[in-house]
Amino acid sequence: MKQNQLLFLLSLTIVVFAQTGNSTGNSQGQTQAEKSNPQDCTETQIAVNGECIEAGTCASKLNYFKQKKQNSGADQLPNKPEFGLTLENGNLKVSLKFQNSTGLETALEVANSCLSVSLVRFKVGFINETIDSSTLTSVLNTDNSRSWFFLIEKSNFDTYLAKDTQTDLVVYQGFYAINVDASTTQYTKQIVSFAFNFVANMTTDLSTLNNFVFQPKLRGQPVCADAAQTKCVQQAASKLECCGSDSTCQNIVANPELVVDETIYFKQSITENGFNDGKWHPGDSQITVTANGVTKQVKPKLHNKTTDGTIYEIKFKFLANNVIIASDAVLTQSSSRRILTDVSDASAVASTSSTCIKESTDASCPTDAEVQAYNSENCSGTSCDDETSSQIMISIIFFGLMMLSIL
Repeated sequence: MKQNQLLFLLSLTIVVFAQTGNSTGNSQGQTQAEKSNPQDCTETQIAVNGECIEAGTCASKLNYFKQKKQNSGADQLPNKPEFGLTLENGNLKVSLKFQNSTGLETALEVANSCLSVSLVRFKVGFINETIDSSTLTSVLNTDNSRSWFFLIEKSNFDTYLAKDTQTDLVVYQGFYAINVDASTTQYTKQIVSFAFNFVANMTTDLSTLNNFVFQPKLRGQPVCADAAQTKCVQQAASKLECCGSDSTCQNIVANPELVVDETIYFKQSITENGFNDGKWHPGDSQITVTANGVTKQVKPKLHNKTTDGTIYEIKFKFLANNVIIASDAVLTQSSSRRILTDVSDASAVASTSSTCIKESTDASCPTDAEVQAYNSENCSGTSCDDETSSQIMISIIFFGLMMLSIL
């Protein structure tokens, strides 16, 4: 069990490092269609449906969040939050802290502000967006930073969050976004979306938050499929299909029984209008599996890109019943180049289902007790990388830390 706990902590370290890199300059798949803000818009204008419109009195408030393109072509947000999680009176408190509070004037801080702020919740993999009614609160801290926070009540943990139950701990995962929109009499436009996934490791009685990790997705201006910038998305609709052992994905398998450690192929295809012409593909996918008492993250291998989709190769190393497999992928063009950016690209999300993940081909689907016992012994963390993958990731961590020390 100590070994499993160490692997769990290692997986958290890997995720923290990976996301830190993503938010501070990791290469992301940028499209040549660029973001929706036309190059000829001035500092006092905002792009709406492909046109530059005067922002009026809202212009100064937009600057706090306004995405700026650097000479390198990178998109950068001038102010990015730090994410935090605490346990208060049995409830989880999610906070976003802005170190620089000067110029932060949304409806949370100023009455009649042109910038509205809303909270949305997703199921695993950022699918099925739902407006969350939790109260968003803005607080000025003693160090002149400002924090936004909301509470997830204990009674809603099992409803709003994905759950992974082990013999000696419970892990919850939440998928949320805080959106900032500019709203005037002339236009309504999303300025930025602070999307994130958090993982909370708690004791089985939910009395203690052992540790947590955030995986942020800071989303700026949408990506557009046309020159007129009328078909623009931050999250494109797509479909995810299981192909079983067929590496070409000519045969689709509906609601299959999957087997631990067997190679399974999945195809994700863009269905969003304007983006389904074969020029756009899902890429760099993160797979999240949720089931009865099970939530795991899996990094698939890219097997092939076809004219109608991307084929992934996946091995599952855990048991599960009533399985939902969700993919959160980057929306890219085959002709796009990769540049440094701290703003995530538009994504393509989709999900599919499976009856179960079982131990062998001739085995029956496991009971929930068998699932918990097997996973506690073989995959107690949020992911189940094999030994080789873990060694590679450890090497990446040390190399990254060495590079940071040099910088």
